[in-house]
Amino acid sequence: MTEAFSTYTLWFVNDSGYAGEVCVYQQPDSQQNYETLAWMVTGANPSVQVEFTWSSEFDFLWVQYGPTRAQQVKPATSLGSLIDITYNDFGFTFGPIQTHAEAGRLVVSSDGTIPTHADAVAGIGMGGAGTFAGQLRPNARMPFTPSAALTCLITFGNSRVQVNDRLDPATLNPSGKIQYSGTNRIMTARLDDANTWRITPGPPQSSATTASTGGVKVPRTTLHYVAGRGLV
Repeated sequence: MTEAFSTYTLWFVNDSGYAGEVCVYQQPDSQQNYETLAWMVTGANPSVQVEFTWSSEFDFLWVQYGPTRAQQVKPATSLGSLIDITYNDFGFTFGPIQTHAEAGRLVVSSDGTIPTHADAVAGIGMGGAGTFAGQLRPNARMPFTPSAALTCLITFGNSRVQVNDRLDPATLNPSGKIQYSGTNRIMTARLDDANTWRITPGPPQSSATTASTGGVKVPRTTLHYVAGRGLV
């Protein structure tokens, strides 16, 4: 059975006074020993605001790192799905999605064709980009249990990461924490000139839609970012 999905929005308002890169990632579960991936990434100049949007639909994905980077993202039909991954002369590839008995989980299963020391990961994502993954190994089974409550983290700086890169949250600038609850699907994360995050429900307030340049109020530049696609 196909799940019902929702559309979420996160506004980032850059009032830090600096240009940099904003990275959104999902909060890892301390009981699941998987790597966190950079989910949405874009540059933002001072006084710019970015509207991030995504669907809550889950995905399976694999990513091969290195000079010849490659990846595949495949929508998961529902929680309780399993997908096989194999390797051939042309690289990694997913098989058909199957159902399995582990309700509430998404499972990636690899066979003996997977290279032993592959610089590659496989895991899950949301809205077309990766969120969590594990090192690809032969003959392995990786079960992922997505959290029922969506919690995102947002960081800003000069991390120079790409979407689906592995992240070490401990090495990032302090992150703002965004928790979605109930029927609220829109949140705003504002970074002020003290590099402090201000997290509020809903879209940016009217006072945040303009920026001060030389004492003159001007409309902010707004960037629109869709998960899995980038700036649109």
